[in-house]
Amino acid sequence: MERDVLEFLLDGLEAVLELERELGVRSLECDRGLLEELRTGKPPAAARAVAAPPPPPPAQADAKETPPPPPPTPRESTPSQTAAAPTAKPQERAAQATAPTATSAGRRFAFLNDRPLSPKAAAFLEKVMAAMSETPESAPVVFKAPPPPAKIYIVMGALSLRKWFPGKNAGPGDWLKMPDGETEALVIMSPEKIVRFATVTPAVQKLKYEMWQSLKTAIGKARLQ
Repeated sequence: MERDVLEFLLDGLEAVLELERELGVRSLECDRGLLEELRTGKPPAAARAVAAPPPPPPAQADAKETPPPPPPTPRESTPSQTAAAPTAKPQERAAQATAPTATSAGRRFAFLNDRPLSPKAAAFLEKVMAAMSETPESAPVVFKAPPPPAKIYIVMGALSLRKWFPGKNAGPGDWLKMPDGETEALVIMSPEKIVRFATVTPAVQKLKYEMWQSLKTAIGKARLQ
């Protein structure tokens, strides 16, 4: 179980690093080999060689053998011991707190668009979702009203803004209030506009970077709710 949790956390970290590398943002590298001690509970071979204790001195020829102690008498477990549930480990609690969910009660994000995304734009957005620890199931793309319950809505592009917020003027990075007056919505650049460029120029890299910075703000707000 601990290995599965660690793999889940490392997969999320690598997805974020991969997206930031694609956006042209300098990031750290993730070397899973350095986490062998955390995975197996044993230090690397070099550390074990250094930390190994010296062998015990040879026994004296005339020393008397000490008989082994008798095995402990098994104790019957009390009702309080048998009824106690195992306490979740810190890694398991962290995974439970960060794992995405597809249920409406726990949904953090929903992406609002004016129409279904093209395959190329959908593939790009799926990479962005992976960096946000989300999936198309946990953070759906919606183009028909009413939108599903979510903590934060992401409005993708000017056409989506016109459909979901008639008469409102806003640009990428701006925040709006949903009709309920409480839930917030973030406006970002449409993925269709980003993927239409055949060549990744510095201007396109800037658009990707600005989109990711805005989404990081949304991630921070969702964690506080």
